[in-house]
Order: sequence, then structure tokens, then C-alpha cells
Amino acid sequence: MLLAILVLLAGLVAPVASAVSATLCTGYAGCASTGRGDGGYGANSGTRYWGMEPGHNCTNYAAYRLQRNGANASYLQGHGMAYQWGSRAAQYGVPVNSTPAVGAIAWWAANSGGSGSTGHVAYVEEVGPGYIVVSEDNWGGNFHWKKMTPGGYYPTGFIHFKDMGQRDVTGDGRADLVAVSTGPTGSGRTEAHVLDAATGYSTWYSHWATAAGYSDGPNDRHLLGDVNGDGKPDLVIVGTGPTGSGRTEAHVLDGATNYSTWLAHWTTAAGYSNGPNDRHLLGDVNGDGRADLVIVGTGPTGSGRTEAHVLDAATGYSTWYAHWATASGYTDGPNGRHLLGDVNGDGRADLVIVGVGSTGSGRLEAHVLDAATGYSTWYAHWATTAGYAAPSDRFVLGDVNGDSRADLVVVSTGPTGSGRLEAHVLDSATGYSTWWAHWATLAGYAGPSDRFVM
Repeated sequence: MLLAILVLLAGLVAPVASAVSATLCTGYAGCASTGRGDGGYGANSGTRYWGMEPGHNCTNYAAYRLQRNGANASYLQGHGMAYQWGSRAAQYGVPVNSTPAVGAIAWWAANSGGSGSTGHVAYVEEVGPGYIVVSEDNWGGNFHWKKMTPGGYYPTGFIHFKDMGQRDVTGDGRADLVAVSTGPTGSGRTEAHVLDAATGYSTWYSHWATAAGYSDGPNDRHLLGDVNGDGKPDLVIVGTGPTGSGRTEAHVLDGATNYSTWLAHWTTAAGYSNGPNDRHLLGDVNGDGRADLVIVGTGPTGSGRTEAHVLDAATGYSTWYAHWATASGYTDGPNGRHLLGDVNGDGRADLVIVGVGSTGSGRLEAHVLDAATGYSTWYAHWATTAGYAAPSDRFVLGDVNGDSRADLVVVSTGPTGSGRLEAHVLDSATGYSTWWAHWATLAGYAGPSDRFVM
């Protein structure tokens, strides 16, 4: 196992070439004056995080930022040298690869990229076409933000302890609830209305008229996820067919522009997927920091099982990442719901089949297929604390409480006791056996053209 990890990490070493490493700002105050913060580290730098040396120290700074994001990597205790982080994280199942993502840790092996014998780590703040921006604090030096392109002073790899942005619109590490109005609307466009998780969905973060016209067709699907790895969740409208291309199409609205511009229009590798037993989900299945498109065949299928067909975001959904016959039998019944999210905190999107009733336990049930095994094994079978769902209930999956695990949210669209749209959050840390919150949101009852994504 250790040999395999060392071989993997050796393959991640960046080639030595001409590179650009531009310092954008220096010092806590100096960077703050340009709008580039330290996440509060300057005021807390005297504290050790995961046992790292305090002060101007790259590992302590990285540990601090990760803890603020809700990551737990206490197994790094006693591994204060930055060069140790990549192999140590990989041993604990954390994805370590060459794909940057906002919130990932840029990692330099010993004596690579000018890092010196102790290696180096930095926090990825931005990912753009052909470049990354990192913030870092250097032992015996100072705090900086830097912009760099591949080459000599480029990271050995990226450690994905807890990337930001898959379903977090506001950037605070918690999954916001987005109501998509597909039309008709006041703006004459598809609209996205974002309820802020930090306030228990009691305030609107934004109301955006998107670049898309009405998308209320029976074969349109609406999904949320970070498609391009820039740390902001994009809104994907999937045309399942018929389409102009004769294929399933993915039309991606860019989260970085508040869905006001198109990021991409992709003809996928999939034929039409508008069958009554096809389900469409979005999540980072392969751990590269980008949201893959998963078409779930609930049955009947060639394998006699529920199947998951994964289109790779890194190729614009033009190639298949995997075709998996899951551990589950057919799930095409009227009481099954299908969701995608990182339930076990390993950085990959697990497939959750929700039994809304009737079930053996007499409760709402969550059956979790583990992404790390290609959905070939069950991670958990949980009888939740919730009773059977009402016909008007919707279900979404996302990290609402910031603990790096996907919580299950039952959205009551109305009528409700509060007279508002309600969100009832089941805590993943307890196997959905306890309620984390019951929130009456700021939104009124949902209309027939409203979709809910997280």
C-alpha cells in the first residue's frame, strides 16, 4: 500500500519548466488592504492547529484554514513537515492529485519547486484557466498571496481535504438552498433564488435572473455543482432529449458570474436519457474537484441492478468516467429518491437512495452506496428519525452544518404549519438519526415551476 502511494505521489511531480510566480500582496495588513484576506489567521497565529508550529508557518496556516472550513485532519499531528502531508493524507483516503480546486491544499514535496527540504503547503484561493492563486505563510518569513502557472515553482500536487464550492453559493462552507424558477417569471428568464444556510435559510442571499430562457420543459433537469473547479457552484440545465445534437446536453451557467453568462454548452457522450427510469445527479465522483454528471438507471437494466453511468466533468462530459452496476437492486419504485453527496467525508460523492415510504422500519430510510468502491458496496443503511414523506416534499443533499458531510434536507413546499417553505435537516454525522434543524424559510410556498437544488 505504501509503495502504491509513493508511486502515485511521484507521478504528481510537476515538470521543471519556465513558470510565473507573481506575488500579489505581502503581510496580513498589506493583503487585507487589497481585499485578499488571511481568514483571520493573523489574529490567531499564536495558536497551534493540529500540533503545528505557531506563527509564520505554512503548515499551521494551512491547518487553520482547513479547520475553519470544517475539515478534520487531526491525523496530521506529529507530521509538521509540509513534505509529509501528501503521503499522510493519501494513507487516510484523502484524494491527492494534480487538479487544483478552491479550498484544496497546494503541496510541495521536499526540494521540489524551490520548496527546500521541508516542503511547503499553501491554500488555494482561486483556480483559473492556466493558473492558480494561493495564500501562504512562510516559516521565518511573511504572509503572501501568489499567482502561479505550471512549471518550476508549481505545486507537486493538491490535497483535497475539504474543497469549497460544490454546493456553497455564498462561500461560507455551508450548502445553500437554491430555488430555481424555470418559468414563467417576472424577468422572462430562468431565475435562481438563493436562501443563505448561515441564517437558517431565513434570509435571501440573492435573486438572480440567469442567462437562460425558460427551462420548464418536461425533459429539462436542473442541477448544482462546481463544474469548472473554480470554487463556485455552477447551475447546470440538462437537456435529456430530444435535443438539437441528438444527445443528452449540458448547458452550464457560470457561478462566478451569478449565472448571468454561459460557461459551456456541451453535447455529452450519452444518448437521450429521458426514459421514465433515468435519474440525473451532479457531484464529484472521482475526487478531482469538479462535479461529474451521473445518469442513474433505476431499472430495468442490462445488469439487473441499479446502474450509475458517470460522465467526466474534466472532459466536458464528452467521455465516460465509469459505468457501474451498483450493489442495489432496482430502485424504480414510486417511493425511491436518488441523491448524490459526500456522506462519509472522503471527498467523493456517494449515491444515496432515499426510501420515502413504505419501508421496513416505518421511517424515512437512507441507503448509501460508497463512491470509493464504484457504488459496489453499501456504506450504510439508515432508518432516519423522519416519518414518511408527504407528496409535496422534495429532497436535497448538502453539507448544511459545515462538518464536511452531506446532510439530508427534507424541503416541505407547502402547505406547512409555518405558512412558509420549510427545511428540515437530518444530520449525517449521526446517520440521519437526529434532526440538526427545523427551519421555516423566508420563502413562500413553492409553485409548480420551482425546482430545488443544493
